[in-house]
Amino acid sequence: MNRPTISHAGIFVALALAIGIASYRSSSSILGAICVGIVGSLILSGLLIRLDKKVAARLNKLGLHDRNYPAEIDAVATVRTNPESAMTSCRAAIESLPNFGTIKNYEAGKLLEARTRRSRESWGEKISVRAEPSDGGTKLQLRSVPVLWTVTEDMHYNYQNVALILKHLQREIEIDSVQPEDYFKDIIRPLDGGAP
Repeated sequence: MNRPTISHAGIFVALALAIGIASYRSSSSILGAICVGIVGSLILSGLLIRLDKKVAARLNKLGLHDRNYPAEIDAVATVRTNPESAMTSCRAAIESLPNFGTIKNYEAGKLLEARTRRSRESWGEKISVRAEPSDGGTKLQLRSVPVLWTVTEDMHYNYQNVALILKHLQREIEIDSVQPEDYFKDIIRPLDGGAP
């Protein structure tokens, strides 16, 4: 399981137990709370496992891998083109995302800010790309975060956004490096052109 299913279930059991102790009238009320907690946690675990499989299937369909990714994703990519061309490619990549919503701000060769649509699994994400010249190429700072700052589990939509932008970019321009490499090493071709 990629998401902390067991800890979610444990919280549910602890909450049910706390309610049972708070309303303590007899040992049977505590026993009842424990039973409710166990049954509830089993149901919750089943739902979370089903959700895990749904997220993994969605990512797999897009050619991405399901791992433990944080809800906010940052990446720095160094590409072999000028900032204007890099940002044009980034805009095309963002507009091709399956959950693309709208471009909020665009400064050619400098800044791009966009939003994705809401879905049953997400309130939407904010995507930003900043470009600056770097050793004859361009350094791109990509970021995707939940629209709601309180979201801690994003069903990997933010990872999906950044990974798909990078996949799109590598079809159009050469990517020298991507950091953090461990998030994207399975989808970015090595510079020698070999299979990832």
